[in-house]
Amino acid sequence: MQPISEIHIYDAPETIGLDIDQVAAYLTELLPSVTITPHTDYFTHQLARFTPEQIDQVSDQLVARLAEREISDTDDSDIGTVYDAPRLQEVMRPLLPEDQRGPDHLHIVFLTHCIARQSTDEAEYRLRIQQQGVPLLISTTGFVEALELPREYIFRRAQLEALGAEDQIEELEDDLAARILTYVDPRVTEVAKGYALQAVLGHFLGEAGCESPDCRMFKARTHEELTRAQFSAGTGLCERHARLLDEFTEDAES
Repeated sequence: MQPISEIHIYDAPETIGLDIDQVAAYLTELLPSVTITPHTDYFTHQLARFTPEQIDQVSDQLVARLAEREISDTDDSDIGTVYDAPRLQEVMRPLLPEDQRGPDHLHIVFLTHCIARQSTDEAEYRLRIQQQGVPLLISTTGFVEALELPREYIFRRAQLEALGAEDQIEELEDDLAARILTYVDPRVTEVAKGYALQAVLGHFLGEAGCESPDCRMFKARTHEELTRAQFSAGTGLCERHARLLDEFTEDAES
């Protein structure tokens, strides 16, 4: 297990309903001996230690470098800016203080923007929810856009759009609310907790996910898998991951 100094959690203020303090409190409850600190958004927090003159200079550089990391060949043009996740980390990493770049510090950055990356066996970019590394990125827009929607939703929405009944789409989303996540979903903080826990166990223990669809460590590919793993009755960790978390907590306290 990696030694632990501190876990930093950065807000995505534009994400409706996200309460970063609740996410930090959730991790603190699970890891009472670990220092877990919530911050404002990543760039605001990191730039705060610079002088106004330095901020002006760095900001111009950041804008240019971020623009270079934008991806234009994604399927959906309505989701705003999409960043190449590993290359975005390259821009963000140098802003960290030197003494916080080691594996004993975990930086979990929530972003409203979408992130994407290519797998070794894929030519095209795919939207992702999470990108491991320094800093670790979690896209809240990815909760909605990176997962497959239920076929029933896709079919019924296409029907409504073909009939010019777009005003009924909101009613459709209400009908299927238990099985999908939307941009104004009050459960977004609960999803953020689950992905923050995945980030912690992934970073410190190398856990890549779980095979149990009822475990919060399960890597969902669809909205229905997400809602099952994060919201269903008895949602929590499977027996194996609960045991690993207990051992992790004991090691952190020793």
